[in-house]
Amino acid sequence: MRLISILFITIILNACSTGVELKQISLGPFFHDNNSKVWLIDQVIVDEINYSPSNINEKDLLIFYDNNRCLFQPLKSFGKTKGKKGNYSIDSEKKEIALYFPLEKWDFTIDYITEDTVVLMPKQNAEFAYQLVLIPLPEL
Repeated sequence: MRLISILFITIILNACSTGVELKQISLGPFFHDNNSKVWLIDQVIVDEINYSPSNINEKDLLIFYDNNRCLFQPLKSFGKTKGKKGNYSIDSEKKEIALYFPLEKWDFTIDYITEDTVVLMPKQNAEFAYQLVLIPLPEL
């Protein structure tokens, strides 16, 4: 009897979800919080080895703005120099992001994303071939 009840519930749940179209979630707000967001590049990984400095002051920042502009800058020079300015585009459906700086393009697949961690995997044959792990800039 219990098996029949479980089977009946499964059939009803499957029937209720058939034909339902799910909307794609825009990944942009995760990066810029509908304004701007400062991310610390916590890890720079090549062949499973993290080459990022352990001292937070030696790490780099990526800032994403909601107007598709971005800024790459070492934390230690933040506010002292202009940094590397660029643009970015996100394809939420393909889970990809591209950063465009003068004479450079960084292509990534968004491997993992939450409000406090982003893992970017370099696309095959990308100019910038490093895996990046981003976290929101912590209180210093």
